[in-house]
Amino acid sequence: APPLPLQDRIAIARFACHPKRVSDLVSPLCARLTGQFGQVEGTVRALEELGNEEGTAVVTVDTAKLPARKSSSSSSLAPKTRRSSSTSLREKKDAKNAANRVEERNRLRKTIQNLTANVQDELLLLDDLLKVGLISLNEQAIEMMLATFVYPMLLQP
Repeated sequence: APPLPLQDRIAIARFACHPKRVSDLVSPLCARLTGQFGQVEGTVRALEELGNEEGTAVVTVDTAKLPARKSSSSSSLAPKTRRSSSTSLREKKDAKNAANRVEERNRLRKTIQNLTANVQDELLLLDDLLKVGLISLNEQAIEMMLATFVYPMLLQP
């Protein structure tokens, strides 16, 4: 298709670059990006907490597996049986907890992958918007992205 006459292109640029229209176009994009990034951050923190809990559980399990002190008095068969059955119950419980942690970790990883794919889609949409080539539109869109998405992300503790 032949390019539009210069007057028509200027009219379109003036219409499209009006601050209200740019705001209506870019604000939903910024809001979605901010919300999705917040969800990614929350999921990553949950994954870190799961890792911290796992480290604590390993220390607890290692302490439980230490051999019991032998007393100088004679030991009977019943306490050993009781100890071994409680140990096997504890090991079963620990194995079940470990399986639950692995399942939760996998679920959180899949959630992070889905959320980052959504963030990537929104950033590609922003890329398409910036490729339109209207300098005023690009400047306003970048200012809004910096104010609503980039700066809050960088200033997080």
